[in-house]
Amino acid sequence: MNRYVLTFLIIVFGNATTRGDDLEINLWYGEHQRFGHLGGHPQRWVNILGNVSPAGTLQSLSYSLNGDRPLALSFREDRKRIARDGDFNIELAREDLRDGPNTVDVIALGKNGTTVRRQVRLDNTESARGWPLPYQIDWSKARNIQDHVQIVDGHWKLTADGVRCDQRYYDRVLAFGDESWQDYEVSTTVTIHELTAPRQAANNTGVTHAAIALRWPGHDSDGKQPSVKWYPLGATAEFRLGGDLKQCRWRVFDGKKKFYIESKRRRELQFDTPYHMKHRVESIEDGKSRYRAKLWPAGQPQPEGWDLERIETGDIQSGSALLIAHHAEVTFGNVSVVPIQNAQPDAADAHGTDSSVAPQRRHKASNGPAQRPPNMIVILADDLGWSAVGCYGNRLVPTPNLDRLADAGVRFTDAYATPQCTPSRAALLTGTNNARNGMWHVIPWYGYPRARMTEPQFLEQLSRDEFTLPKGLRDAGYATACIGKWHLTTNQDGSYEQLQPGAARHYGFDWSPPDWDGKRLMPQDRGVDWLTNRAIEFIERNRTRPFFVYLSHHTIHGVVAAPAKLVEKYRQRGFAETGLNNATYLAAIEHLDSSVGRLLTSLDEHQLADNTIVVFVSDNGGLVRRYDHHTPVRDSSGAAVELEVNLQEFSNSPLRDGKGSVYEGGIRVPLIVRWPAVVKAGRTCSTPVHVVDLAPTLLEAAAAKIPTDSTSTEPALDGRSWMPLLRGQEEVFPKRALYWYLPLYDLNWGATPSAVIRRDDWKLIEHFGDRFDRNGRYVEGHHLELFNLKEDTGERFNVASARSAVAEQLHAKLRAWILQHQLTIPERNPRYEPRRRFEVTKVKPSSSLVDQATEK
Repeated sequence: MNRYVLTFLIIVFGNATTRGDDLEINLWYGEHQRFGHLGGHPQRWVNILGNVSPAGTLQSLSYSLNGDRPLALSFREDRKRIARDGDFNIELAREDLRDGPNTVDVIALGKNGTTVRRQVRLDNTESARGWPLPYQIDWSKARNIQDHVQIVDGHWKLTADGVRCDQRYYDRVLAFGDESWQDYEVSTTVTIHELTAPRQAANNTGVTHAAIALRWPGHDSDGKQPSVKWYPLGATAEFRLGGDLKQCRWRVFDGKKKFYIESKRRRELQFDTPYHMKHRVESIEDGKSRYRAKLWPAGQPQPEGWDLERIETGDIQSGSALLIAHHAEVTFGNVSVVPIQNAQPDAADAHGTDSSVAPQRRHKASNGPAQRPPNMIVILADDLGWSAVGCYGNRLVPTPNLDRLADAGVRFTDAYATPQCTPSRAALLTGTNNARNGMWHVIPWYGYPRARMTEPQFLEQLSRDEFTLPKGLRDAGYATACIGKWHLTTNQDGSYEQLQPGAARHYGFDWSPPDWDGKRLMPQDRGVDWLTNRAIEFIERNRTRPFFVYLSHHTIHGVVAAPAKLVEKYRQRGFAETGLNNATYLAAIEHLDSSVGRLLTSLDEHQLADNTIVVFVSDNGGLVRRYDHHTPVRDSSGAAVELEVNLQEFSNSPLRDGKGSVYEGGIRVPLIVRWPAVVKAGRTCSTPVHVVDLAPTLLEAAAAKIPTDSTSTEPALDGRSWMPLLRGQEEVFPKRALYWYLPLYDLNWGATPSAVIRRDDWKLIEHFGDRFDRNGRYVEGHHLELFNLKEDTGERFNVASARSAVAEQLHAKLRAWILQHQLTIPERNPRYEPRRRFEVTKVKPSSSLVDQATEK
């Protein structure tokens, strides 16, 4: 079926109002009004609205389209569409408009014989784009209401909180979407300001309401101007409002005026308080459709059930969406429309069920990329090295499921995180560099007060107010889950092990498992099976809507654990109990791979794989060695000068070093993305990318809002969307440098204050005042290292002196970036003590506390 896009540009010559004796014509929506600019058509008409005043001196009102004979306009209150004497609503049928320029003359004749005329130009352009789904409206970015919706009835205005009905009367209507829309869900917020009592208003049938209507084809023609026949339509879900807001409840009725059903539960609302509204329609078998509706307080978790559910037979099968205020002054907030899957109900479905008490239903569902936004699963491994996966070179452990994921998607060879976990998780979820979000250090707090260089303070808790990827996706209609390791707060909201379920909503998540038992699960397999099961269950519960699963594993972080049978398997193959490539570590890699396989199988079973983005990535490099800095080697003066290794687990070869290190083994990580609807199978991408890019990538894939900086129109995220890379368009992806700000000590890994830049094949490391060499030997002094990663992936040869021009250029760029972000460069510590420079404390610096608690 062809779709047509009708774009109108109304140009009103002169001012928005014209005066002739005592008559004045006002066009409510300014000089430039657009219709159909997003593609498709919400209805069969377009509307030009306004008012002529004073109405008492108006004898007649008419309009002329393209110079044809004038047609009469209604301008007296009609108890339905015309609210006040003098208001007018010119309703133009699309088929009557020319392709190209059109003119409309509005003609007002006064009782004294004076005529006032305004001419409006409309530019009519047909296209075949179609109104996009998903569709989002952010009123804070709107300059004109009709840039986002078509105003069908009423006088509306933009406010700081959304779009507000400024004229209480019979249905005041905003339309958006396309006549071809079929199965979709509309979410918005509604704030009720004032109501009109029945005795004070004409024809309000004793009802005031705020409503979302679905599958609307437009007013049915009845020969009037404008037409007042509002049916047929799919169904309207209205929240009926009592005068005191104490007996409010949902009502769903169809567009044939033959039925309605009310929710059993009544509730008390508050004036000037925002509430979430959601209305969904989905086709089921035998031409039936299911309508569902719910309302809940803004800022509260979305209830899993529905307030009201209705199945209707033989109703309209497609149509656009409406926001309606009926004899109520309300504000509608931002709007999200998402397409949903066709769903097959089981025998438990019944007419008129309150789904808040209805059982959860299980059914098969089909899915395709054209039907709804992609589902998203981010699998984040903990401490899994770049070379620990088969497709990255691991020959000790089979990883068939991760290899299969790579074969069906794209494998990134030069993907980066940060050297440790809290900073990587903050960058991944916020889309901002640690230099901006302030979380460049592992939490809870610890520091080295006697080290040679000072350590700038860092942010210890991710703020509830911080924008996060799940917040953006949830606003776009996604169901969101945080399953597993959190490690972004150390307060009542969450800990190292998990995000507390009651706090999940503050970070954008609808759900976090309530029954995590780390004491029991960590020694078994670090919760791999349990967390995977919770992810599969969440997918099953939400498979009929777009979902985002953040599956954050605790494995392969120490203390490493795996199922006993798998560990024995590697023992039998001759791998040692401890040390590099030990049996437990290798078993844990295989166990993680198996869990990925179970998750992929679940997607296949529910026919969700084609339109689900699966991302597998690690938060930092693998643990090659951990140092014992509590008992360092000392020189003859007693100064600590060398670190000795006390733990080894897995080699990141050919990369240098591992977890905690600024070398490639610490920051380069495996990254695999599968999205069959977009990504060509079996590709490899060598463009450098970073986990900070994940948020803008997924937000773009979901057509979700990407936040902008409060002081400009630039994106507030530091990452770049990978969409060109996923499509195989590497040449389109802009060249850039990647930066790391790491002004900290962490002597478990031999880390000292530093910063890093990678641009093209070059990587420069600036050690601000000290460092450890390859052998764990402590070296004082500022130092630059330059590596060509294409020629020297293992970072064996520092060419900073030989390629001094390159080193100087990169160093200047790195310092400029540090200055741009107003970051602190570590300086010589006035409390520096060579004997105690490796001592760590959990007590924050203070003149009275600095000598306390020297053990981590």
